[in-house]
Amino acid sequence: MGYKRTIYSMRRRGNFAMCAEALLRDIEKYRKEMVDLAAKTSLSNQNVIDVSTKLDCLLNKYYHLSSDKTALY
Repeated sequence: MGYKRTIYSMRRRGNFAMCAEALLRDIEKYRKEMVDLAAKTSLSNQNVIDVSTKLDCLLNKYYHLSSDKTALY
């Protein structure tokens, strides 16, 4: 099941806040990991790029979730 469908089903169950909180925790975790890796290697290191790609995906999910203002408030 795609994340849009998952978000829709979570909206129906009223789990918005929990979903947003989990996404924010994951975003912060991957952001820190990316910064730490980049400091030890380089921005062009494949591991940094992989973590950055995962972070982008999480940010996109959060954006889609938060674009529905009623979802978070």
